[in-house]
Amino acid sequence: MDARQGILLNHLIEEYVETTEPVGSKLLAKKYEMAVSPATIRNDMVILEEEGYLRQPHISAGRVPTERAYRYWIEHSEVKPVERHERTMYERLWADVDEVVRFKSLARALSDEAENAVVIALGEDDFYYTGLSALFAQPEFEEQGYTVSLAKVIDHLDQILGELVKEREGPQTLLGSDNPFGNACGFVGTTYVRKPRQRGCIGILGPLRMHYPRNIARMRFIAELING
Repeated sequence: MDARQGILLNHLIEEYVETTEPVGSKLLAKKYEMAVSPATIRNDMVILEEEGYLRQPHISAGRVPTERAYRYWIEHSEVKPVERHERTMYERLWADVDEVVRFKSLARALSDEAENAVVIALGEDDFYYTGLSALFAQPEFEEQGYTVSLAKVIDHLDQILGELVKEREGPQTLLGSDNPFGNACGFVGTTYVRKPRQRGCIGILGPLRMHYPRNIARMRFIAELING
């Protein structure tokens, strides 16, 4: 794709992530003050659809991003630092003397900020999750089938997190086809080492329609906090 189409794609993804509604050419032209006509934007959207970055859920509707589009967004977006008030909150919670309390408090705060679930492997046989109500409230999981499917994943959370801890190191962003939590989900997390031979993992679990740059920034800061 050319530079204009790349900018268009980024704007479309940002709009869809915030609204969950298919995005049309007129909205993009007006809201993002793009220096081209809605007709030119529509032509570019057709090209992006042909290349697998967009899909059209209904004949007369706008477009929504595909897994390939989110991967492009992750690769080409600037990851801005976490805002100061949020950093301060995480630092305050991490100052608790009890390590388990620290992790659980951090997870709850992170879930509230990201408006998604947070999952943790505290050790080999110690797992914790919070924010499932926020996750199940996302529009993608309103259909009963999705909710049941994700509930089954939660039932096997220990196995999935255990594999992530063993097989991966450091920051990780998993989505769609390479996400062990399911192809309708996105995961932004990090592994860590707190004690010799004791590895853990913490991450944000949400729908594929996740604000990846924002959550990547959060997890980078959390990783620095945990690793000291």
